[in-house]
Amino acid sequence: MATCRPLPIDEGLRRQGVASGVMASDAALSRTVSLALTADGHAKMLIALMSDSTGVRRREMETVTVFFDAAGRVVMGSRTATTTGVPARLSEDRRGGLLPSDTAQALALATAVRACARR
Repeated sequence: MATCRPLPIDEGLRRQGVASGVMASDAALSRTVSLALTADGHAKMLIALMSDSTGVRRREMETVTVFFDAAGRVVMGSRTATTTGVPARLSEDRRGGLLPSDTAQALALATAVRACARR
């Protein structure tokens, strides 16, 4: 990840067990990842936003949200993808659960964001 910054944590998130947060961005990959951490440093929630433009008339965006248990293991998550385009018939929205490979990727992203925050 290219840049990292701390995220403000409000009282509502604190009540849910979130002690701190980090947002990492990589402009080269058009990706932003937010990671909420517990007091003992385990991942609590990860949100990854990615986007790509193909020409002036087409844009693809994907969001992956992942929730972790107290030990930092993935317990559930979802994927949302949106494609906008001209003509409008080329646009579409897709929603679904995590793919099998998403679990390992979410853990790797959480590790990368934590490492970025320590730099």
